[in-house]
Amino acid sequence: MRINPVWQWAVAVFTQTLRPSIVEAPPTQPSSSVSETAASTKGLESARDQIASTYRANIAQLQRQREGAITQRGRCYWYLITFLIALVASFYLSFGLQLVPLWAFFFPLGAALWSFEEARKRNSQARDSGCLHDFYRRRLQRLQHEWMGKGDPGVDLQMADHLNARDLDLFGEGSLFELICDVQTPAGR
Repeated sequence: MRINPVWQWAVAVFTQTLRPSIVEAPPTQPSSSVSETAASTKGLESARDQIASTYRANIAQLQRQREGAITQRGRCYWYLITFLIALVASFYLSFGLQLVPLWAFFFPLGAALWSFEEARKRNSQARDSGCLHDFYRRRLQRLQHEWMGKGDPGVDLQMADHLNARDLDLFGEGSLFELICDVQTPAGR
């Protein structure tokens, strides 16, 4: 069997780039004392606490952003209602009574369209902030080991006739699938 020269070149490049990292990697020394293990555990806990505080700050910021966007969206809807009332009045005054010129009808129409677009933008901002808020909340739950029973257990994906599926806790509440699965759509699942 003849090997393509391009594949030979790719394998050579791949092994040359990997070989220095494999050869130069320092050997790991097993920790010889309990104090070193305790120090590394404290380092992990402090790193976990730092990540958790970052997540909490992001959650608080996103909650404020979401509340602000919802408040602004409400104002935009009130503006929209006001401009629609003005639109009806100008329509009546322009076409019904013919007291004002016809072009006056377009001022409240433009304002109503603007307020509708602003309300749509604020709705999108509130939705995006809510999604990010939920994302960080789930990450914080995982970090604090409070994730069990709050995600998708994937029970419908479990094979009933598989010998080791139940022993490995691949699916179900508190399973590996629930820990890892963080998709929002059925296609991503």
